[in-house]
Amino acid sequence: RPTYDAYCGTGYESMARLAAGNPELWRDILISNREAVCRVIDVFEQTCRKLRNALIQNDLDTVTCFLENAKKAV
Repeated sequence: RPTYDAYCGTGYESMARLAAGNPELWRDILISNREAVCRVIDVFEQTCRKLRNALIQNDLDTVTCFLENAKKAV
């Protein structure tokens, strides 16, 4: 099993632990919360599109703002 510790941030271990969870349990959690999960996915997609467009357009101000906001959210 390869190790990615040198390349990953501090959240990798937590995300890997969640990903290794029981698929049926996570399926039930997602289905039970489908409306909220879908809303969050919509916001995530919009955010990714905005960041992608800023990168394509070499819009340094928008990329910097995105990173500053991400840092505040931690």
